[in-house]
Amino acid sequence: MITPRDPRSKIIIFLGALLLTLSIPADQPRLFWVPALFLLAMAITTKFPPRRLLAPLLLSVPILAGTCLVLIFTKGGGDTIHIGSLAMSETALTVARNLTVRTALSLFCVALLLHTTPLHQLLGGLSWFRIPGLFLELLSFTVRYMAMIGNELAKMRRAAASRGYGSRWFWQARVLGFMAGSLFIRAHGRGECIHRAMISRGYTSQSLHAPQESMKPADFLLMGGAISLFALTLLSGLWP
Repeated sequence: MITPRDPRSKIIIFLGALLLTLSIPADQPRLFWVPALFLLAMAITTKFPPRRLLAPLLLSVPILAGTCLVLIFTKGGGDTIHIGSLAMSETALTVARNLTVRTALSLFCVALLLHTTPLHQLLGGLSWFRIPGLFLELLSFTVRYMAMIGNELAKMRRAAASRGYGSRWFWQARVLGFMAGSLFIRAHGRGECIHRAMISRGYTSQSLHAPQESMKPADFLLMGGAISLFALTLLSGLWP
């Protein structure tokens, strides 16, 4: 439903879902079900693989856990809840819960946008919103460079496995250091070759141009429906 839509409409829709998630009042936790169900419906219709959300969630766990622990044991207010010898305020638990939900839904938004929009379309859509070209160029090169590092790492692992390296023993850790240094040297050299090849083929920063086609009625319909849903949800939470 949303995958073939214009990248500009998808950026607006997922940005709206993200802003709604961050704007829901702390005392209205039931409203989190609206962006959660909306994103879940989008994930089902686009056949979003759950494993793509697992990596960013795992990366956010240490930071989120540390922040929640600091909040729970330092923020006061409300009733006090005792668990053994530990005393925690109800307000701190509420803030920690809301922070966890907002983080998970925000990562879900970004993962869905990246899943439904190829990189070149996403960069073209962002350029239409007058995002600085230097930022888009850095983003494009970063994604390509990480993919290149992954490719070089896979080659080195195959070469090491063919030579009987199993990384089972402690004294083999020295080899990992050599492999890490060699990886970045090889990646830097290959990156230079790729950049020279791009320049020789006429690449400029203007290559990341905005899409030329105008948005279709289906794009406006989906975008209008999503924005209306988000606005009504936010107004219902702010209404006294």
